[in-house]
Amino acid sequence: MADPAPPQQRWVLISLLLLLVGASVVYLLRPIREPDFFWHLKTGEWIFEHRRLPAADPFSYTAEAVPTLAARFTLTAYWACQVLYYGAYAAGAWTGIVLLRFVLAAALFTVVWKRRRGDAVVDMSVLIVFAVAFLELYGMDRPQILSFIGFGLLLVLLDSLKKTAESRPGQPSLFCGYRWPLSLALVMMVWANVHGGFILGQATIAIYLAAEGAKFAHRSLRPTTSTAFRALLISGCAGLAGSLVNPNAYHALETPFLKVGHQGQRVLITEYLSTVDALIQYKEYNVVIVWVLMLLAIAAILSRPRAIDITEVALLAATGYFAFNTLRYVAVFMIVALPVIGRFLSQFGAFRWAKISVIAGVVALALVQARDELPEPWRLRTGEWVSRDEFPVEAADFILASRLGGNMYNAYNWGGYLIWRLAPERKVFADGRGINSDIHWQERVIGLAFEQPAQFAWKPLLDRYGVGYVVIPPEEGGYRLPLYERLARDPDWVTVFSKGNAAVFARRSMLPR
Repeated sequence: MADPAPPQQRWVLISLLLLLVGASVVYLLRPIREPDFFWHLKTGEWIFEHRRLPAADPFSYTAEAVPTLAARFTLTAYWACQVLYYGAYAAGAWTGIVLLRFVLAAALFTVVWKRRRGDAVVDMSVLIVFAVAFLELYGMDRPQILSFIGFGLLLVLLDSLKKTAESRPGQPSLFCGYRWPLSLALVMMVWANVHGGFILGQATIAIYLAAEGAKFAHRSLRPTTSTAFRALLISGCAGLAGSLVNPNAYHALETPFLKVGHQGQRVLITEYLSTVDALIQYKEYNVVIVWVLMLLAIAAILSRPRAIDITEVALLAATGYFAFNTLRYVAVFMIVALPVIGRFLSQFGAFRWAKISVIAGVVALALVQARDELPEPWRLRTGEWVSRDEFPVEAADFILASRLGGNMYNAYNWGGYLIWRLAPERKVFADGRGINSDIHWQERVIGLAFEQPAQFAWKPLLDRYGVGYVVIPPEEGGYRLPLYERLARDPDWVTVFSKGNAAVFARRSMLPR
């Protein structure tokens, strides 16, 4: 695609690029707020030190001695990303982690830009909308970011393969040597070792091949050449084979539906909510942007009835369905939809007012969405990248300096951070991995200080697990945590630390004398 000729258009592009960079920098300089990031980081350290993957959970004392299939998946499915995290931390501490954010964001935005199909100014505007919506909805400190990059890269490869094969109709299906099969196999193999979302890649390959094959049913569907389809088929199969080169091999297909645990637990995790529930329950107004993009994608398809690509429609329909029902997949839909939307909006590029309106809307959106993040660049001076408002930083310092005995009970969302600070010498009760799904509910029962039924009463549960000290926030959602109130009044427990966002209670009988 040729570069824009008019000099004024180049200046517009440069201005939009600066807006993209500026808005992204503001978001990428936020403190670390992802509870799960810390157990990923600690697991990377453990793998690096032991030179192997964990066969059992080294960080919690409530995990089952023999891991279930789902638990084994959680322990091993992210190992390459976890080592990457630890490598960045070992190289530059928290600054290394922040720099890694910039690298991953640049990679993701580059992949999305590579798929553009319309006017450069319009496509850059659409990319800014994606960047702002993405950074609002997702934290950059989780392995799922690599899944989004892998998904976009997979689509780039499939589209490029098809286009290249169509331009060389006389070549055999394995044209250019083994370049395409090896490329897809390598991308899928890497993806399968950084995040369990590679199963999405397997589904994408299957949908892509099925849709391209279905086009041969009728000429009106504009099938590709037989050479191109053979190349797609061989390369797609190579990608599927490469995805099986991971610690769980084909067993990984069985686990994503099991590892979340109880169905009710999904309700407590924001990313598993539908876009409607996210708006109603958590006031996530960014989902409105997603709905607008969905409407634009539908309009883009309907605007070209004679040029409908069933592969494109199949991918839009599948990702759109999952994105509407689960926030986790919103980015996947946007990666598919943005080139289609950019192409659609570019039809109005001849009307100067339309292009000006798009640019003005994008600038306004970026400024409005990023306004709450503007103070964050000052964090560069302090170097405090871990949010003290959200994690028990000072409580962990106290525990490290103390001689508290017995096992620890901890708030669920703090489990990952406490793993990073205290494990493996001190192990947690519960954390975001959900290794033992029963423990998740027992953590809630204890936190709410239930008295009945007797077998689920908070105090007998603490006794059963030999809990010697408790690390909890005094408040949750603006209300006093029931367990905090119970422990503060119970003669068997003593407040040994209370500062900021955390309190530590110790069992009187286990205090050092």
